[in-house]
Amino acid sequence: MNYQADLFTLKAQHSRMKARYEALLRKKDQEIEMLRNLIINPTRIAKVEDKTLDNLMKIVCDVLNVLPSEFFSKCRRQEYVLARFFFCYFANVYMKEATTKIGLYINRDHSTVIHGRNMIGDLLHIGAKYEIQLYKQIEQRLNAIPDNYNEEVLRINPHLC
Repeated sequence: MNYQADLFTLKAQHSRMKARYEALLRKKDQEIEMLRNLIINPTRIAKVEDKTLDNLMKIVCDVLNVLPSEFFSKCRRQEYVLARFFFCYFANVYMKEATTKIGLYINRDHSTVIHGRNMIGDLLHIGAKYEIQLYKQIEQRLNAIPDNYNEEVLRINPHLC
């Protein structure tokens, strides 16, 4: 038996496992820090380029005729799922928001966000007429939000933010 080769293999496996463990710890520390920030300042984490995730959610719900309570529910009816998927697509692609943050916002895992984004991207790519129509309506409503939206809200009513 070649004990030298076995020892070398075990050392290599040990170093790979140690590196994976350290990467996992770093990721968990980042998630804990993000959750601390969410607890300390809940509105700051949801803001994206002065267009909030709340505004995006309201636009998507309005275009798809879905209530916010239905949007956040665990129900898997097609219209609710489609609304969540459009939200994930626009939040990630249009607003460049992280999938983990989007997942926290809609109470889903980041992999669900990725799946929703990819599904809408695929539907748009193959030319699904209904989804393209919804996409254009949501995009048009998002582009209508001025860049200084939050400043205008504060100017009109400083108690809202």
